[in-house]
Amino acid sequence: MTLNPFKLLEQAITEHGSATILKERLAQASEQYALLEKQLSQKEIELTDCRAAISHLEANQHQLHLEIEQQQTQIPRLNNELDRLKNEQNQFTEHCGAYFKKDGYLLMTQPIQPHARVLC
Repeated sequence: MTLNPFKLLEQAITEHGSATILKERLAQASEQYALLEKQLSQKEIELTDCRAAISHLEANQHQLHLEIEQQQTQIPRLNNELDRLKNEQNQFTEHCGAYFKKDGYLLMTQPIQPHARVLC
């Protein structure tokens, strides 16, 4: 086994070059890993914010559904009140500033002054 000094020198240069390249690649991978960890941390914060927003929106949605149900229970009562008012309105007719019930009775808007003339 002969030791060729040029062969040993060539092997040392190759190994040193490989180690330098490996060191550079490890540094690059480490930088990428740190960047990915930072991005992951930011995304976790965004996810937490989104979950909080969803929770808030769900609470608002629940409150709105309760309000809708409450309003819907009032619809029949308001429809009945509207029908009653329409019927009441149809019972009167206006003539010369006075309202008369359709059954013939006078409904006074102002008291009639004695000796006043009514011009119609």
